[in-house]
Amino acid sequence: MKKIVQISIVIFFLAFVTHARAQELDFATITVVPAVQEIQVTPGEKTRAQIQFRNSGQSLEIGVVKVADFTVTDKKGTTELVEDVPLKPKYSASSWITLDQNELAVPAHEFGLVTMTINPPKDLTSCGYYAVVYFQPDEGKIKRLGQNQSATSVTRKIGGLINFITEGKECKEDLSIVRFETPKFMEYGPITTSFDVANNGDIHIAPLGSVILSNTFGDFVDQKTLAEIKIFPERARTYDVTLGHTWMVGRYKMELAAAYGSKNAPLQQSAYVWVFPWRVAIVALLSLSLLIILLTKIYTQFIKKEVKLEQELHEEQAEIEKLKEELKKRHE
Repeated sequence: MKKIVQISIVIFFLAFVTHARAQELDFATITVVPAVQEIQVTPGEKTRAQIQFRNSGQSLEIGVVKVADFTVTDKKGTTELVEDVPLKPKYSASSWITLDQNELAVPAHEFGLVTMTINPPKDLTSCGYYAVVYFQPDEGKIKRLGQNQSATSVTRKIGGLINFITEGKECKEDLSIVRFETPKFMEYGPITTSFDVANNGDIHIAPLGSVILSNTFGDFVDQKTLAEIKIFPERARTYDVTLGHTWMVGRYKMELAAAYGSKNAPLQQSAYVWVFPWRVAIVALLSLSLLIILLTKIYTQFIKKEVKLEQELHEEQAEIEKLKEELKKRHE
């Protein structure tokens, strides 16, 4: 049964600066069309495809066209070309490709067309294979031809990613969470969760979903959609997601709710974190305590004064009654 996994467009762009003058350079002069190609291949059968390099600059671009493998070197998705080395990546397809030309001249505002002959081996074991076809300007030749080129001190490699899908082979789609870290306690928000998603399959694939933040009562607080990032086979990718706001109090739940692949397999994980601004709480508690003490003192003094006034009033009334009695006796 034939199965084709749809691959979204990814721009594969490599630039290597050998001298400091980057502010004078325009790396967008040459672009690849298409930036990514997905090609279905049958083991042992040749096929052809084309790739174009567009020159959007104002001068002629002359250079070489080459095929290379690439590998992902870290969890940030950093790619590195693999050329002229005996050890090739497991999913290498550069050896399949023969170009109809190895040098290319692209006039200003024109396209340079390169045809690829693809000859996959008969014993393919994986679903996905990868290669890069790139254009590297020959700045020295441009200079010799008298072209006005400000980037003569720079080596540029502008490539398009070729993804080969093996016909008749079911692709293994398998993502897993190998790390999910959230602080146990925070004084202030927002909350940052960092997690790694590993691709244990044989084709690059992206999880689709969100990280959701909810409070102690399960009420929604915040949400962020995962960036659609393709993870290369047998590699992991790190995601950093920040949710919430500065002033937060209570127990919060950070939950990854995602799915991947043609069968929408679930990818879920959650963690809890307490958020409490204890320094602010201490200051507020001390301030409240001082206010209560002050009010209590004021109230106590007021009560004491009122009691004293009442006593004096009673004493005066007693004196008045006493005087009345004395006057009454005299009149008698």
